[in-house]
Amino acid sequence: MVLGVTRKGGRGVPKCIEQLDVTKKEDLAKARGTLKVSELVGDAQMKGLVAISLYDSKPVYLMTTASEEIVWVKKERKLFDKNLMELVPAPFFRINVIDDYNHIMGNVDIADQLRGSYRFDHWMRKRKWWWSMFFWCFQVLMTNSYIAYKKYMEIHDVK
Repeated sequence: MVLGVTRKGGRGVPKCIEQLDVTKKEDLAKARGTLKVSELVGDAQMKGLVAISLYDSKPVYLMTTASEEIVWVKKERKLFDKNLMELVPAPFFRINVIDDYNHIMGNVDIADQLRGSYRFDHWMRKRKWWWSMFFWCFQVLMTNSYIAYKKYMEIHDVK
């Protein structure tokens, strides 16, 4: 089973599902929610490969073999209402493939996001290669330590 986000450039994303970036706010409202789907047919090695393009604030491209169908799923999140001064439920729609991806990705993507947010080796590109490897390992160690610390505090109800 394959399920993941892909980039538009290079190989892989069919031309028929590519979407142009929208720059004007008026056009963004029209483009948001546009869904294009293409299935690879006739390939014995990759049966049921589906390429998906969804326009949110920019185009998002996904590829999957894990989905039998693509449907919109009604979800709910809590948003703060300024008039009521409290969190209120707000329904929204999401395609099931993105919902599956969010549940399957686990902590891997979250760890990458944390490591990217607190990255301190931007200046390391023109240095020796082993410095980059050392700092990458150190950042992964720090991120995993932070995640373990948060889990420990959550388990022991410490705030």
